[in-house]
Amino acid sequence: QGEALSRIGGLPTHIPEDVPWKGEEWEEWGFLLQLWGTDIPGCPEEVMCIQVYQQWEEGTEPLPELVVLKHDAKPIDDYADIHDHPDISEFRIEFEDRDEPQDLDVLADENSHVFDSKLGGLDPWKCGPKGAVFVGQITESTGGFIFGGVDLVIYLVDGKFITRMA
Repeated sequence: QGEALSRIGGLPTHIPEDVPWKGEEWEEWGFLLQLWGTDIPGCPEEVMCIQVYQQWEEGTEPLPELVVLKHDAKPIDDYADIHDHPDISEFRIEFEDRDEPQDLDVLADENSHVFDSKLGGLDPWKCGPKGAVFVGQITESTGGFIFGGVDLVIYLVDGKFITRMA
Protein backbone atom coordinates (compact mmCIF):
# COMPACT_ATOMS: atom_id res chain seq x y z
CA GLN A 1 0.00 0.00 0.00
CA GLY A 2 2.95 2.32 0.54
CA GLU A 3 3.44 5.55 2.41
CA ALA A 4 0.56 8.04 2.47
CA LEU A 5 1.67 11.16 0.62
CA SER A 6 -1.40 13.21 1.60
CA ARG A 7 -1.59 12.78 5.34
CA ILE A 8 -2.53 14.23 8.70
CA GLY A 9 -0.24 14.03 11.71
CA GLY A 10 3.04 12.24 12.17
CA LEU A 11 5.90 13.76 10.20
CA PRO A 12 5.93 15.08 6.63
CA THR A 13 7.70 13.20 3.84
CA HIS A 14 9.97 16.14 2.95
CA ILE A 15 11.67 19.08 4.66
CA PRO A 16 10.46 22.56 3.70
CA GLU A 17 13.08 25.11 2.72
CA ASP A 18 11.00 28.03 3.98
CA VAL A 19 9.44 27.47 7.39
CA PRO A 20 7.09 29.63 9.48
CA TRP A 21 9.44 29.63 12.48
CA LYS A 22 12.77 31.31 13.21
CA GLY A 23 15.79 29.62 14.78
CA GLU A 24 14.98 27.64 17.90
CA GLU A 25 11.26 28.41 17.61
CA TRP A 26 10.91 25.14 15.65
CA GLU A 27 10.41 23.38 18.99
CA GLU A 28 7.08 25.24 19.38
CA TRP A 29 5.74 24.22 15.96
CA GLY A 30 4.11 20.94 14.98
CA PHE A 31 3.33 19.37 11.61
CA LEU A 32 -0.44 19.16 10.98
CA LEU A 33 -0.91 17.89 7.44
CA GLN A 34 0.50 17.45 3.97
CA LEU A 35 -1.41 17.58 0.67
CA TRP A 36 0.40 16.04 -2.29
CA GLY A 37 0.35 18.12 -5.47
CA THR A 38 -1.37 15.44 -7.54
CA ASP A 39 -4.31 15.55 -5.09
CA ILE A 40 -4.68 19.35 -5.28
CA PRO A 41 -6.96 20.74 -8.03
CA GLY A 42 -5.07 23.17 -10.27
CA CYS A 43 -1.77 22.68 -8.46
CA PRO A 44 1.09 24.38 -10.31
CA GLU A 45 3.51 21.84 -11.86
CA GLU A 46 6.49 23.12 -9.89
CA VAL A 47 4.77 22.33 -6.55
CA MET A 48 5.38 18.89 -5.08
CA CYS A 49 3.15 19.37 -2.03
CA ILE A 50 1.90 21.81 0.55
CA GLN A 51 2.31 21.35 4.28
CA VAL A 52 0.55 22.99 7.21
CA TYR A 53 2.19 23.71 10.56
CA GLN A 54 0.90 25.20 13.81
CA GLN A 55 2.36 26.47 17.06
CA TRP A 56 1.21 24.17 19.83
CA GLU A 57 2.54 25.75 23.00
CA GLU A 58 -0.21 26.98 25.32
CA GLY A 59 -0.86 30.68 24.85
CA THR A 60 0.34 30.78 21.24
CA GLU A 61 -1.78 31.84 18.27
CA PRO A 62 -3.66 28.77 16.94
CA LEU A 63 -3.62 29.92 13.32
CA PRO A 64 -2.05 27.39 10.95
CA GLU A 65 0.71 28.31 8.48
CA LEU A 66 0.92 26.86 4.96
CA VAL A 67 4.29 26.02 3.40
CA VAL A 68 4.84 25.17 -0.29
CA LEU A 69 7.47 22.57 -1.27
CA LYS A 70 8.97 22.26 -4.74
CA HIS A 71 10.17 19.02 -6.29
CA ASP A 72 13.76 19.58 -5.12
CA ALA A 73 12.77 19.41 -1.42
CA LYS A 74 14.86 16.97 0.59
CA PRO A 75 13.24 13.87 2.10
CA ILE A 76 12.85 14.04 5.86
CA ASP A 77 15.55 12.44 7.97
CA ASP A 78 16.20 11.83 11.66
CA TYR A 79 17.97 15.18 11.97
CA ALA A 80 15.24 17.44 10.62
CA ASP A 81 14.11 20.23 12.93
CA ILE A 82 10.46 19.23 12.57
CA HIS A 83 8.12 17.89 15.23
CA ASP A 84 4.86 16.08 14.88
CA HIS A 85 2.01 17.97 16.54
CA PRO A 86 1.50 16.34 19.96
CA ASP A 87 -2.32 16.60 19.83
CA ILE A 88 -2.84 15.21 16.32
CA SER A 89 -3.15 11.52 15.45
CA GLU A 90 -1.52 10.23 12.28
CA PHE A 91 -3.65 8.99 9.40
CA ARG A 92 -3.84 8.86 5.62
CA ILE A 93 -6.16 11.29 3.85
CA GLU A 94 -8.68 9.43 1.72
CA PHE A 95 -10.43 11.46 -0.98
CA GLU A 96 -13.92 10.82 -2.34
CA ASP A 97 -15.80 12.53 -5.16
CA ARG A 98 -19.07 14.26 -4.24
CA ASP A 99 -21.62 16.25 -6.17
CA GLU A 100 -22.09 19.81 -4.97
CA PRO A 101 -24.41 22.61 -5.97
CA GLN A 102 -22.97 25.36 -8.15
CA ASP A 103 -24.38 28.08 -5.93
CA LEU A 104 -24.98 28.48 -2.19
CA ASP A 105 -28.50 29.77 -2.94
CA VAL A 106 -29.57 26.23 -3.82
CA LEU A 107 -27.90 24.66 -0.80
CA ALA A 108 -30.12 22.05 0.82
CA ASP A 109 -29.54 20.06 4.00
CA GLU A 110 -28.30 17.06 2.02
CA ASN A 111 -25.52 19.28 0.62
CA SER A 112 -24.29 20.50 3.98
CA HIS A 113 -21.02 18.67 3.23
CA VAL A 114 -19.94 21.79 1.28
CA PHE A 115 -18.70 23.03 4.66
CA ASP A 116 -16.65 19.86 5.33
CA SER A 117 -12.93 19.54 4.66
CA LYS A 118 -12.39 19.13 0.94
CA LEU A 119 -10.33 19.92 -2.11
CA GLY A 120 -12.17 21.60 -4.97
CA GLY A 121 -15.89 22.10 -5.26
CA LEU A 122 -17.98 25.07 -4.20
CA ASP A 123 -16.31 27.84 -2.19
CA PRO A 124 -18.79 28.41 0.64
CA TRP A 125 -16.77 31.27 2.13
CA LYS A 126 -15.80 33.43 -0.87
CA CYS A 127 -13.14 35.11 1.26
CA GLY A 128 -10.28 35.04 -1.26
CA PRO A 129 -9.11 38.11 -3.13
CA LYS A 130 -10.49 38.97 -6.56
CA GLY A 131 -9.42 36.40 -9.13
CA ALA A 132 -8.56 33.76 -6.52
CA VAL A 133 -9.34 30.13 -7.35
CA PHE A 134 -10.75 28.05 -4.49
CA VAL A 135 -8.48 25.07 -3.79
CA GLY A 136 -10.12 23.69 -0.66
CA GLN A 137 -10.78 24.00 3.04
CA ILE A 138 -9.66 22.21 6.18
CA THR A 139 -12.01 22.18 9.16
CA GLU A 140 -11.07 21.72 12.79
CA SER A 141 -13.00 18.45 13.00
CA THR A 142 -10.90 16.82 10.26
CA GLY A 143 -7.98 15.89 12.47
CA GLY A 144 -8.90 17.28 15.87
CA PHE A 145 -7.31 20.58 14.89
CA ILE A 146 -7.70 23.74 16.93
CA PHE A 147 -7.91 26.79 14.68
CA GLY A 148 -9.78 29.03 17.10
CA GLY A 149 -13.23 28.02 15.80
CA VAL A 150 -12.60 28.81 12.14
CA ASP A 151 -11.64 26.88 8.98
CA LEU A 152 -8.43 27.07 6.95
CA VAL A 153 -9.39 28.04 3.38
CA ILE A 154 -6.82 27.65 0.58
CA TYR A 155 -6.79 29.61 -2.68
CA LEU A 156 -4.53 29.93 -5.70
CA VAL A 157 -3.77 33.46 -6.88
CA ASP A 158 -1.50 33.88 -9.90
CA GLY A 159 -0.02 30.41 -9.29
CA LYS A 160 0.67 31.04 -5.60
CA PHE A 161 -1.11 29.44 -2.64
CA ILE A 162 -2.64 31.77 -0.07
CA THR A 163 -4.79 31.03 2.96
CA ARG A 164 -7.66 32.69 4.73
CA MET A 165 -9.41 31.81 7.96
CA ALA A 166 -13.21 31.70 7.72
